[in-house]
Amino acid sequence: MQGRIFRVLTVCLFLFLLCLGLCEGLMCYFCEDSSEKEGKDQCKTWIRTMMYYRKKYNEQGAFTTKKYVKNCTGFANLPEEQVFCSIMYVKSGGILRSYIRGCSDGRTFFDEEFNLRVAGTVKGDNQTKCIGQGESICITLCNGQGQDFCNGPLLSKATGVFPWTNGIMSLCLLMLFIQTLALDRLS
Repeated sequence: MQGRIFRVLTVCLFLFLLCLGLCEGLMCYFCEDSSEKEGKDQCKTWIRTMMYYRKKYNEQGAFTTKKYVKNCTGFANLPEEQVFCSIMYVKSGGILRSYIRGCSDGRTFFDEEFNLRVAGTVKGDNQTKCIGQGESICITLCNGQGQDFCNGPLLSKATGVFPWTNGIMSLCLLMLFIQTLALDRLS
């Protein structure tokens, strides 16, 4: 009886931790500002602050904040493979007018006219697409490809967070699960 309880608990733990590592969805940096003035251009330049919130999110598994970190899963009611992290900015006369990090469906940006001009040309490959002369609008999309927060600063190895950590954890849990099943069959 104890073996069966242990087996059920192991399976539940395995599924829970696997889902924690793989089911959370696409996480993106999320902020906006409309100034190039020192201290008011936080979305573009406050890299350490964004990294702080991301590290906190990674440490706690799920971190609720309205600053810099957002789960983009379900954005615009789309499946995860159709959702992107984005950076969008507007420059006019060489001055940055708007800078936005967030979620995107890859089709809807600033206004209908702009959407038509870039339709089908903006890809989720982390390359920047700019349109316009005098006033330019630039967009960068990325889908993470297994790594969240692709629209901002990456954490260094010094932070102790590696992009492959969830994969290794999942593999270890799978091996534990298989071992539990094998031990059960032997007893």
